[in-house]
Amino acid sequence: MIRTIKIGVICIVLCLISLPKLAAQEIKLKEYSFTEFFQMIEEEEDSVFRLSNAFLKFNKETDQKFILTFELNKPFNLKSANEDSIRIDKALELTNIVIESFATATPEFLLFGLGKVVFSKPVQCTNCINFMVTQSTFNSTITFKYNRQIRDLALILPPILPPSLYICSSNFQSGLVISSGSTQVFSQFNSVTDKRSLHLTSFENVISANKEKKERVAILGSVFQTILFNKNVVEGSANLTISSEPAETQNESNGRLFGLEINENEFNVPITNLRFDDQNTDLVTMKGNRWSGLILTSISELDRINTLIDGASLSEKLIDEETYKGYILPRLDEMQLRQADFYSQKDLDNYRQKQMIEDVNFYNSEVALRGLFKNYFDSRHDATSANQFYIEIKDLETRRLAYLYHQNPTFDGFFKWRINQFLKLFSAYGTEPAKAVTFSVYVIIAFAFIYLFFPNHWDSHGKDRILHRYQFFFKYLNKDAGMHDVYLEDKQDELAHYNGFKNFFIENGKTVPKFFLATALPLYRWSIASTKTTSWFLQKIDIFKGKWVDLPTPQRAVKTTLLIFTFVIALLYDVFIKMLNALMLSINTFTTLGFGEIPIKGLPRYLAIIQGFIGWFMLTIFSVSLISQLLN
Repeated sequence: MIRTIKIGVICIVLCLISLPKLAAQEIKLKEYSFTEFFQMIEEEEDSVFRLSNAFLKFNKETDQKFILTFELNKPFNLKSANEDSIRIDKALELTNIVIESFATATPEFLLFGLGKVVFSKPVQCTNCINFMVTQSTFNSTITFKYNRQIRDLALILPPILPPSLYICSSNFQSGLVISSGSTQVFSQFNSVTDKRSLHLTSFENVISANKEKKERVAILGSVFQTILFNKNVVEGSANLTISSEPAETQNESNGRLFGLEINENEFNVPITNLRFDDQNTDLVTMKGNRWSGLILTSISELDRINTLIDGASLSEKLIDEETYKGYILPRLDEMQLRQADFYSQKDLDNYRQKQMIEDVNFYNSEVALRGLFKNYFDSRHDATSANQFYIEIKDLETRRLAYLYHQNPTFDGFFKWRINQFLKLFSAYGTEPAKAVTFSVYVIIAFAFIYLFFPNHWDSHGKDRILHRYQFFFKYLNKDAGMHDVYLEDKQDELAHYNGFKNFFIENGKTVPKFFLATALPLYRWSIASTKTTSWFLQKIDIFKGKWVDLPTPQRAVKTTLLIFTFVIALLYDVFIKMLNALMLSINTFTTLGFGEIPIKGLPRYLAIIQGFIGWFMLTIFSVSLISQLLN
């Protein structure tokens, strides 16, 4: 009995192994050259050209213009050898078409494909392998579909070059759809080790689509082993879908996606549906993209070593797709479901501005999605991107705290809400300590401006200093004495004090050790050095002595100009000293609250207490933010 079962199992396995070869033998492809292919299209009398089960083979005598060449400075970028554009005014329906795309029989490596072709009508390609198109224009929608027969067609090809769909430097004016007609395409066939799996490469194309015209932009990758979607421009009012999900149902498997690259593209569309199963994809790269609209995504994990994503392009763009469906679907009955625009701007705005904040389940899902990206960037030691998503999480938290407070006003709720707002403004939730320093400088300058108009102990002269300047110049202009004489007159009390000190130790120095007299005289000279130096300088620059009114008119004009200039310089110096005192007072109050003493009077005395509290609070947060960043 056991032996019979073993024999039966072996027979079944052998049958399964031979199935691909048998299926491949059932498909017979008729050969055409590239030139013959376009001649058949031109000779077709119907408005639609249909072709099935064909192999387009390069003919070196007639198909020279279908040679594609590389540009060495632009990897993967192809240029057509065709000088003039080929225009096709018929709709195309191509099924089971295999195109010869390369030749290695000669020392040269040649590629063949469609270059500089203008397709005026819709193009539908079902199971088209090695479809290479460059520098072409599609004025209507082009659709690539794949079903199970793609496997049989791929087995026909020699395993030198994997079957591909390659689109480069082309313009799609009415959308682009790449999809599979069955979720079971490539079941147990599209694997990493199977080099005959389909590859998608899209470089430097412009893809446009209009929602009103029902045009679509969709790239569904369940049939592909690799998807390279780089340096394209996608624009229009229709939504874009890029998917690498292996199957629509959990009990069907389409194999693994070996690589997914979405790099340096411009997505100028309202919504991009970005779906990929990270657990079923070996390499995921999304870098350098620019998204003008929102990104609806459903991602399970990102913390594997072969996932490379930049955070700057995704920040403030993400919406959890499954959560959004949970919001939109219950609101639609069966009739509405058939005609619904799931991603209308009204519904998206309502979800983002209201529902994702008010509904705790939606809120938790959106926070979890951003937490997934934050943890990913933390694991990559990309602090900048991790901080961006942390700030997004805290922004959502702040909005929810505001909602909860308005639902149930309490002091605790109000404090949590406002403290989050303050932390966002002051230090971006602790992620930017430098921002805290900048904000502190603003506070110090604002309070210094207030202190400038009030007297304080540090600025003992205050406005009297400026009044003294006026008094000094009035005396000088109305006296015959020089400027240095007026200056010494004002310093008479100070000089008398020092002279009395000098006379005292000279008179009494004879009865004390000479050491004291020898050191006291230099001290006296140092004490009056500043006054003497200033007096000497004023004497040298005073070129017109005497009363101002007695001077000749030319000398009076010169003296007036010089004195006004000197007065302005002195006045600016006084103002600078006053501003400096106000600034130092503000810094001192902000950092230490005046060492226990508040050196100011009047209303600013109470403002100083408030500033001291603000400074204590801000410096504490700054310290915590700085330590947090250092630890990270």
